[in-house]
Amino acid sequence: MQIKLRSHGVDLAAVLQRHVERRLRLVLGASAASIREATVHLADVNRPRGGIDQRCSLRVALSPSGTVRAEATDVDLLQALERAAGRARRSIRRETERRQDAAR
Repeated sequence: MQIKLRSHGVDLAAVLQRHVERRLRLVLGASAASIREATVHLADVNRPRGGIDQRCSLRVALSPSGTVRAEATDVDLLQALERAAGRARRSIRRETERRQDAAR
């Protein structure tokens, strides 16, 4: 599974990049055979003003076709990542089940 990271207003230090990739591989790993690539967008919406403004948007391209999108906003960027990854995992599972049911 290929993972692409993008950011807006967030410093993507090497440690944060490795953490994001490791968490995505762990959370989405069970569905890795169905995933072509995952694109992660991390953003600090309000920047220095603070508040609930750390956003994580995921776009997961499925194999052979299809896309799943998930988004979460939280005070903490890593919590936003966890919530968005969990939402993406559930959506991928539903899509995979739909495809299997259609094939029967």
